[in-house]
Amino acid sequence: MRTNNGNRFEFGIFGFDSMLSNGMPYGNQVLIAGSPGCGKTLMAFEIIYRNAIKGNPGLIILFEQKVEDFIDNVKDAFSDQDDIDKLIENKVIKIINIDIMLNFTKADGNDMFLTFKNIVNRIEEEIKSFNPKCVVIDSISLLKFIASNENILVYRKSIFVLITLLHNYNITAFFTIDNSSISREELVFQPEFYIFDGVIMLYAGIESIRREFTLEILKIRGAAHSKTIASYIITARGFSILSNEVA
Repeated sequence: MRTNNGNRFEFGIFGFDSMLSNGMPYGNQVLIAGSPGCGKTLMAFEIIYRNAIKGNPGLIILFEQKVEDFIDNVKDAFSDQDDIDKLIENKVIKIINIDIMLNFTKADGNDMFLTFKNIVNRIEEEIKSFNPKCVVIDSISLLKFIASNENILVYRKSIFVLITLLHNYNITAFFTIDNSSISREELVFQPEFYIFDGVIMLYAGIESIRREFTLEILKIRGAAHSKTIASYIITARGFSILSNEVA
């Protein structure tokens, strides 16, 4: 069951932890949202990576990518992180793929509840066998897409069941989701935002002829956090928060 031993979760991303006055409670469920290309998956991976090098096991669950492609992509983006293979070999990081479409087919395309139940059961099996401290689920956008309008309530209930499961195991988890808006001005709140303990928004505004990346912590339960917009870049070493200037 979920416990509170006073310890605080640190993201490990350069400049990000300074946006939190004293870290975040363990066991929080955090949504990383933004438009395609903002680096949601890379941020989620780096959180797992930074905690793994401190000895905290991390589990990454993929819904949209093959494991081999995912590893190639993060190694290409973070070329200075030359110990990724070693962390995987030493079983400090585990990466799996759950084929949503296969589950959907097995359910004959008609029973969304069965589809999501199978997915949640598989995730719980992995948690029991691997015993991670931190989990990434990338991404729940495909779940929402499959659900369609007729099954959207089943989708939302299933996400709540999954969040409750992770809470009960006291696992800190990060879910990625696509958001149609690329700027803060166009941000539309989705129902998912309200059921998570934390929401981190990534934006990709257009300045002159190039994209400018910024992020914002909309909420983190149990943690005082910066209310400003922070610029960031993605380098071979990882994410780097450049400033906390109000946009």
